[in-house]
Amino acid sequence: MKIILLMVSTMFLMSSVVAEELPKDRYHFSVSARGQADNDWMVVVLSSQRQDKDLARASDAVNKEMAWALEQIEADLEIQSSTEGYSSNPVYMDKGREVRAWRVSQQLRLQSSNFDLLTSKLQKLQQQLSIQQMAFSVKPDTRDLLVEDLMVEALANFRRRAKLIAHQMDAVDFSAVNININSGGNQQQYARPAMMRSMSADMAAPAVAGGASDLVVSISAEIELQY
Repeated sequence: MKIILLMVSTMFLMSSVVAEELPKDRYHFSVSARGQADNDWMVVVLSSQRQDKDLARASDAVNKEMAWALEQIEADLEIQSSTEGYSSNPVYMDKGREVRAWRVSQQLRLQSSNFDLLTSKLQKLQQQLSIQQMAFSVKPDTRDLLVEDLMVEALANFRRRAKLIAHQMDAVDFSAVNININSGGNQQQYARPAMMRSMSADMAAPAVAGGASDLVVSISAEIELQY
């Protein structure tokens, strides 16, 4: 009798496990919402670089150029500035490990939503610094508001797609099993103008156009149909 009860219990447990492992009526799909925003944030990276046999002399020259550059923009509250990437590296002879000079460099990053003001400052700064990079993007605050609107649209697209699947499969409703929302990063448009240092105070300010950035909110979802 004990053997029979044990066999029945074992069969009941195996049946429960099989029932739990049966695949659900689930569907996986993706939807998205797209928009475009004018780039309202400008970032410019300038650099000072000097090479000299005397490390102290090269460092002093770079430090003075950076101090001069910061003086040119310190009164402009609409421009955010930060120095970065300070480095000093030995320059070796063609053969051997003998140091023939030292190369010292430092970068200055400027950011602003006032394109006209920043470009006018570049006209002055190029007298001693060179432009390494120029980029345009959407300000974080502006982007967050636009992404929220796109997220509402993407979620509406999700519900519409889920209802369509449920209707076509003769289900009465659906439940969301898993939803992943991706709003991406803040894409930047880069420009690498060939602008070297100029000692001419009459040099024209660089012409800039911020352009626009594409914003995308995508949703990857899995739903389970209910009958």
